[in-house]
Amino acid sequence: MKTPIHSIPVVLVLTLAACGQPGIRTGEEIPPQAEVSGAPADKVAIIRQRAQFTAEGDFERWRALHTNGCRRFSPELAEPLTSAQDMVTAIGHLKHAFPDYRLDLVRAVGNDTLVVAEFITQGTFKHALQTGSGMRVPPTGRSFRQRAIFVFQFSGNLISEVREYWDQQELNQELLFGGK
Repeated sequence: MKTPIHSIPVVLVLTLAACGQPGIRTGEEIPPQAEVSGAPADKVAIIRQRAQFTAEGDFERWRALHTNGCRRFSPELAEPLTSAQDMVTAIGHLKHAFPDYRLDLVRAVGNDTLVVAEFITQGTFKHALQTGSGMRVPPTGRSFRQRAIFVFQFSGNLISEVREYWDQQELNQELLFGGK
């Protein structure tokens, strides 16, 4: 399903607004209530469930929120993931390496087919990370906390595509070298 052309400005505005935000500052609090502007409550609920199931490591319920052919685009991927099962494998590797990994919803805007969500992501690199290419990255014990934008495409009440945006260089610096 193609994204309606009128949805694109919403994506650009929120993405630019979030990207213009500075990185997470020490002591910066996560808002207790996410700001939701025009995004349908049922889609926001699905996004919240996805974040909850990620934090809990409940991959069966996480998987059920996606279409079989769901695609994921992300800065660390050379090629997009093209199935929900590939996505479950990837999130499993991530949760193994970062057992405390979580996403906190900050704001969301959108419509019935497209929702853009800003998150604060965080975790501690406690175990080796298995990459999609088969490489194993040794843990550093360092933590990260970073803003990220996810663009969710929906097919009915299932997520059919996820496009993730964050500062990969900042993340690598923080995790591998201990600073921004």
